[in-house]
Amino acid sequence: MTVPIVIVDVSGSMVRPIFDVCESHIKQLIERFNEIRLVAFDDIVKDYGTICTLPPKIFRGGITSYKKVLDYIVPVLYENSNNEIYFISDGEEISDPCILSILNDFKEKLSNVEVKINVIGIGEHINTETLRILSGCGSSNGMLEIINVEINYEELPI
Repeated sequence: MTVPIVIVDVSGSMVRPIFDVCESHIKQLIERFNEIRLVAFDDIVKDYGTICTLPPKIFRGGITSYKKVLDYIVPVLYENSNNEIYFISDGEEISDPCILSILNDFKEKLSNVEVKINVIGIGEHINTETLRILSGCGSSNGMLEIINVEINYEELPI
């Protein structure tokens, strides 16, 4: 069985209450599969490789760049068969307003690889349209789960 790939958004929009929920989901995936390949992204992509425990301090707080992480992951998917991705994000693409073009390009690049893309939207203002399109980019449709997290801005550190 191929190790599932968990891609997690660690950009600034994924503030502490939201990221706590992200970490909880990553831990659940580790428990379910025993190990995962963890890829974190904002304006930088960091591949933690195959892990069986969540590394400390993966949150960075940069600008979201779907293009960087999607371009990074395509060759990884061609290395394996029967890929499964869990993509965790709020769906907010800040660095490139042409997100539909980026997603169409990603889908085209995946036309010759077996991959199921499951998307978990977590946040206060989730871009469900972007995440819905992303979940349909694989060779078989993945699931889309939306988790709304309310943020109390008065409790956030300055």
